[in-house]
Amino acid sequence: MGSRTFENDSAALLLGMRRLVPKGYKASQAIAPFFEEYVKNRGYEQASALTQGRMEVFISHNCPVREMARLEWPLTVAILSNTVPASFWTLYEVFSRPELLAEIRARLADAVTTTKIPCQAERQHVLDLAKVKTDCKILLGTFQEMQRARGRAASIRKVMADTTLENKYLLRKGSYLQLPTEPVHHDPSIWGADAAVFNPHRFENPAPGAPKLKSTSLLAWGFAPHMCPARQFATAEILVFVALVVLRFDVVPVGGAGWEGLETTSGAISTVPPPKKDIQVLFRKREEWQGKWSVNVGQSASRFALVSG
Repeated sequence: MGSRTFENDSAALLLGMRRLVPKGYKASQAIAPFFEEYVKNRGYEQASALTQGRMEVFISHNCPVREMARLEWPLTVAILSNTVPASFWTLYEVFSRPELLAEIRARLADAVTTTKIPCQAERQHVLDLAKVKTDCKILLGTFQEMQRARGRAASIRKVMADTTLENKYLLRKGSYLQLPTEPVHHDPSIWGADAAVFNPHRFENPAPGAPKLKSTSLLAWGFAPHMCPARQFATAEILVFVALVVLRFDVVPVGGAGWEGLETTSGAISTVPPPKKDIQVLFRKREEWQGKWSVNVGQSASRFALVSG
């Protein structure tokens, strides 16, 4: 009864349908004691400002420790449910394509400044996020293409007035429309004849004759006026994490079996569904990139800022 069981049933649990997913509910309850220990030991005092602020609210309202623990796990869903699988699939797409991996590494190297630490054998590496976005667009393109190819998001809109589409579809006032992104993201009229192909270069170097992409072509974050408010932060978070792994490690499947095609889950609450099963990999350090690392966020020079504040 592990975290994967809970993850796969998280959508039903958040909708209050715990009787339909008894294994997932049992797994969610198994998590609670760990959060209780975390709260009792005041581990949150070393956590982020967000976690500390939540705990201050709970404590000020005399919330029991048992309830505090059970109110914390839904927050992990909000924080991790999309960024973790998005990071995984981006790494998967990069490391399973040797030519793409080599290209990204070559471009990322130009976004790193390396200096020798005085009186030490170690080196100090600084990754410049602004340069990653402007000089390593293939990494951003790979991330966006992963969202296009693997994303399964949907937006919901309320019909504010009776509306007829194409003179034959009546949308009545007060009803709701569910607008899935998957058909849009795989439509050849929008993405070209290679819509079914994973092409990380399509955003930077579209194929001759390919349709011109609009700002509304990629709907991974929703569409105006209601878009994911954390999209800039999440994008920067994923790009930094992937860049550091790509530069610092070689990642190979255990046993030399090669990268296998992985199926995705359907019950997890995620716009990028996680894989159904784990894939065992081996991390090997790249010695030339060992040392101390830091990240310089800097100012965004791209058309759409990927970092706010």
